[in-house]
Amino acid sequence: GSHTNNSTGATACTPCDAGTFSTSPVSTQCMACFSGQFSPFGQSACTPCFDNYYAPTPGSSVCLACQSDAVTSLSGSSACDRATLGYYLDPVSKESLPCPEFGECLGGLELPRPEVGAWVDRRSLGTVADVYPCARQTCVGTSANPTNTSCWTEEDYLNTTQCPYSDVLQCREGSYGPLCGSC
Repeated sequence: GSHTNNSTGATACTPCDAGTFSTSPVSTQCMACFSGQFSPFGQSACTPCFDNYYAPTPGSSVCLACQSDAVTSLSGSSACDRATLGYYLDPVSKESLPCPEFGECLGGLELPRPEVGAWVDRRSLGTVADVYPCARQTCVGTSANPTNTSCWTEEDYLNTTQCPYSDVLQCREGSYGPLCGSC
């Protein structure tokens, strides 16, 4: 892609800078690529970033590779928005972080799940990494309902209608409360 500069009276086309494009040779300006896209020098279109690469800002000339702890959900991404196995995306900072001790991290959009014998306080997204070992054998972790993955995503973490409070998800029947310590 290129453009003419009519304001200076130029009649020759000037190639578009990297990170920009022009679909018409008679354009008077080049446009910046959208986030999630890139363009080398002189292009007539922007290209979506490939899987596991991203362009966080408009006007990118290259896409950046995701770190080993995160991936993209699709091509054309502006961020590495999924965690890999053993990591989780922190709901506050949006960074991919290592799984906490006593936690199980399956990657994707899931937050840390407590292992058998552990418990997590689900009342706040700010405490998702605070996984505690239980002193009694009342904490079943997520083994009580291992297929219930939606309750461990940011979207449904605090949804007590769809996902019962911590007791049903994490405590042996007959136990409830913090660390499943009440009978």
